Amino acid sequence: MSQAKGMLYIVFGATGEYSDRSEWPVTAYWHEEAAKRHITAVSAQVLAAGLKNPDRLDYSRREEAQKEVTLDKHCRSDYNGVSYYLVEVNIVHSMEEYEGLVED
Repeated sequence: MSQAKGMLYIVFGATGEYSDRSEWPVTAYWHEEAAKRHITAVSAQVLAAGLKNPDRLDYSRREEAQKEVTLDKHCRSDYNGVSYYLVEVNIVHSMEEYEGLVED
């Protein structure tokens, strides 16, 4: 079986809970450490914008605060805040390599 050529590290954002949970891709990196630094930096922006405890913000202020999070252009937050996490995916360079990874 052919192996993937490496890993891609994708940063995801999330807000809400249960059936109201929303998740979205934020950005991707070739290096895990860079993705972790992005999570640290964007989390600091969330905190500075007041979105760690957004239930204290009225709705119009929450929309403005979301725009302050420049490292996540799709940032959104409900009453319980926004969080970020990392997902690792295999990088496959060709269809032949992909077909080698998939078992029938």
